[in-house]
Amino acid sequence: MMTFGGFLMVKGVREQLPLLRSPSREEVASALQLAVNVGAGALVMKKTPAPEIGACELSLLWEAGHYLLTLNVLEEDGDVSVRTPSWQDASPGGAEIFGHVYTGARALSSIEFVGKVFDEFLVTGDVSLELLS
Repeated sequence: MMTFGGFLMVKGVREQLPLLRSPSREEVASALQLAVNVGAGALVMKKTPAPEIGACELSLLWEAGHYLLTLNVLEEDGDVSVRTPSWQDASPGGAEIFGHVYTGARALSSIEFVGKVFDEFLVTGDVSLELLS
């Protein structure tokens, strides 16, 4: 089962989104549309319960049209690796998201790419290495 939730920053005030269990593609797409319409926030989709090995959590932070997308993967040795896009529609020169500066290779400017990644994770439980490496 997947859970999906997050928060929005609206005029400097944090507004919690409801936690969705087994969200539909439409619910995820609607939440991602908020990322376009609201200046900042975070969305997280995770497998519940988490697997012992493999992809477990997809996170999105965004601010001012810049998106930071990460996929946490539990490794066989107990470590956690983090996969990110490394080239797709990078923000020139990087971007500041919640006070942290990310390189252009990590900060995206395409919500369409973000939507594709969330959809793949929702449907398959993982994201291809072509999208996140």
